[in-house]
Amino acid sequence: MSAKSRDKIRTYGSARGELIVVDPQLISFRLANGHFVGPRIGLRDDGKMHVLPDETLLTFSLDLIEAIAGENGWNTRVTYDLELIKELADKILASGVIYQPLHLIADGDRLFPMDGHRRVLAWLLLASQGIIIPNVSAIIKPLIGGLTVRDLEYQMLSYGTDSEKLSVYDKAKLIRRHLHEDRLAGLTEEQSYQQFCEKTGWKKSEYDRTLEISSMSSPTLKAIEGKVSETTLHNLVRKNELTLSEKENVLLETVAIAEEKGIKATGELVQSVAANLIESKNPTFLDSDGNVKPSDELEPKPVKLTPKAKDIKYLLMTLVNEGNARQTDNDTMTVDFPVTLWEKLIDFVERLS
Repeated sequence: MSAKSRDKIRTYGSARGELIVVDPQLISFRLANGHFVGPRIGLRDDGKMHVLPDETLLTFSLDLIEAIAGENGWNTRVTYDLELIKELADKILASGVIYQPLHLIADGDRLFPMDGHRRVLAWLLLASQGIIIPNVSAIIKPLIGGLTVRDLEYQMLSYGTDSEKLSVYDKAKLIRRHLHEDRLAGLTEEQSYQQFCEKTGWKKSEYDRTLEISSMSSPTLKAIEGKVSETTLHNLVRKNELTLSEKENVLLETVAIAEEKGIKATGELVQSVAANLIESKNPTFLDSDGNVKPSDELEPKPVKLTPKAKDIKYLLMTLVNEGNARQTDNDTMTVDFPVTLWEKLIDFVERLS
C-alpha cells in the first residue's frame, strides 16, 4: 500500500497494521443507482472523518433492509434473512467483537461496504437495542488513482468478496446492472461483452450462460436461490430445446415438487421435469385416426425419482422375507408375492430404466 493511500485511509480511524478501527456510524449503504442511504462524512481539524452536521445516521429497520436488497442494492446479495441477521447479532454480542473485518470503500464524502453488509446490519440491530460494539475493524480501499466502482465490481466477479465467492445469482445481478448502465452509455451488447471478458477473464461460454440466467425474472431467481445448485442451473440453461420462459417454469415446478415432497431440488429432478416438458412439446402419440395429438391433449408423465440404494436394499429384503418360494422342478422355483409388493418392484424397475 502506498504512503498516500495509507495516509488517506487513516483519516477514517486509527491504524492497526493493515486494519483500521472505524466507527460504524460513518458508514452508509450504496444503492445500485449510485445514490446512498446513510450519512455524508467529512474531515475535521483533528485529522479524522466525522459525520457532517444535519446528516441522518443509519438505523436498523425492515425498511432499510428492503432498500438495499434485491435489484435496489449495490451489494451483490439479493436477499437478507432477518433471522440470520439476528443470529449474527447474537454471536457478536456473545463475543463482544466483530472478528471478520469489514471491507469498506472510501469515495469522497461516503464510506460504504463492499463486503460486510450483514455485519453492519447486525451492528445496527444491536445499536438499536442500546448495545454498542466498539473497535470495529475494517480494510478500507479509497477510490483514487483511477479506480472506479465498476473496477470493484469486475474484481468481485473475478475473485468474489473477501468472505465468499459470488454465486451465479449474484453474478447475474451484476451483469444485468452492467448491461443497463452500458446501454445508457451508448455501448452495444457486444462491446459490453468484450469489455466484461477482458476485465474479468471470463470465457464466452460462461458469460453467455450467466447472461441467460440474468435474463430470468427477479421473482424466479428469488424463488430458486439456495434451492437449485449452480451446476444444475447451468446444465438446464444448455438445453436449447427450451425457451427461457420454459426453463423458468421447469425451475419453479421443480422447487414446488421438492417442497411438496420434502426433498431437495436435485439436478436429477430438474432433468426429469425438463424431459417431461420437452416430450409434451414434441409428442409422438397418434389418435384413433392416425393423426399426431396436439401437445395440450397429452397428459405429462409424472415425475419419478430414481430410487435410493437403501430403498432398493429394503425392497430386496422384503421380497426375501415375504415371498413364498417353492421349487417346481430341478431348475426353477415359483415365488408368490403380495400384489402391492409386486407393484412396488415394477415401479422401481421403471424408475431405474
